Amino acid sequence: MKARRLPAVLALTIGLAATTAGASACSSGGDAGSTDFAGEIVIGANLELSGPAAGLAVNHSNALKIAAEQANENGIVVAGKLYKIKLVMKDNGGDPAKAAALARELAAENAAGMIGASTTPVSMGLLGPAEELGLPTVTLAASDALVKPVEQRKHFFKVSPNGSDIALSIADRAQRMGGKKIGILATKGAYGDLILQFMKPAIEAKAGDGLEVVQVERLAEDGSDAQARVQALLAAKPDTIVLGALMPAIGHAVGVIAASGYQGKVFLDPSAGADQLLAGSVRQAAEGMYMVHPSVLDSNTLVNTPSRLAQEAFRKRYVLEHNTFSGLAPSAYDAFQLIVNAVVKAGKTSRPAVRDALETSTHDGIAGNYAFTPAYHGGMQADSLSLFAVRNGGWSLAT
Repeated sequence: MKARRLPAVLALTIGLAATTAGASACSSGGDAGSTDFAGEIVIGANLELSGPAAGLAVNHSNALKIAAEQANENGIVVAGKLYKIKLVMKDNGGDPAKAAALARELAAENAAGMIGASTTPVSMGLLGPAEELGLPTVTLAASDALVKPVEQRKHFFKVSPNGSDIALSIADRAQRMGGKKIGILATKGAYGDLILQFMKPAIEAKAGDGLEVVQVERLAEDGSDAQARVQALLAAKPDTIVLGALMPAIGHAVGVIAASGYQGKVFLDPSAGADQLLAGSVRQAAEGMYMVHPSVLDSNTLVNTPSRLAQEAFRKRYVLEHNTFSGLAPSAYDAFQLIVNAVVKAGKTSRPAVRDALETSTHDGIAGNYAFTPAYHGGMQADSLSLFAVRNGGWSLAT
């Protein structure tokens, strides 16, 4: 199988909207020629377009723009009338307090729903405002805590894979590959805390199969101490390493591990395997490393389902506009589609009605499959995950 130079975490239903009743509500953010619209439907995006997580959020932003542009090519029919989508994008800078203030701005601008944030720490800052304002929110972050307990997260939904599902998949794959002694290298701060929150219990759950955590090291967010932290991790002689960090830290860690001659298995979490990782010298250093990620990274599956055709259409459009494909982008497209479909299903932009429609939504997206219920607000189903490996400088489906 040819390796694809594709990055890591998460779905867009591009042509699908035009083939189903709710989907016809989905196209792009440009003008639709001389089409007469009854009005605009505002969808807000609250993203970390600047700051440490900008590398994630920019991909989400790119996807949302494509989704809005495509939606507006034909417009969206709501209760028999044709509407245009107005995508309002705001930069929270990675600051939870600023994100909360921006959520209030979006509510004041009559947003039917909000997409964001891109990371868990900032998304946690949106929980209060979303409930207070009754603002249906689809987060792009991974933590299960964003949608649990659902009684306190009535307006919060999630599209990214559940952190617990990813961790369990990594632990299972490591065990099947003969792993026993697991070393974890995670960044300091909230992101690394989440990696440990999910990975340690997942590994402990496989204690009966011989898995154990032999060492945990915390890496500076800029990766400046990668040499020392990797050496300390390797001193415990792990046969498997799990890396949880964003660029630039993950790039430094991968480089040091490769230079050490380490012969064990290395697993990256989906965001750790993001776009910038497979660039420059790091691409060669990452060769043979693994990542659990939504199956959207595999562009070689010969299945002509509506979602697969939509996935390919989005991939081609994204590459045409950005000269590369980002596996981080599809989940943002799916988030947009879920809100649009909820508005269509509700027949109005009333936020309570949109929330209720979201809560009973099922959607076969381009990143994965979703089935929300009053007891479950996300994210995508675990069967949407696959194992990938770096082969010839790109991500390939591992066998």
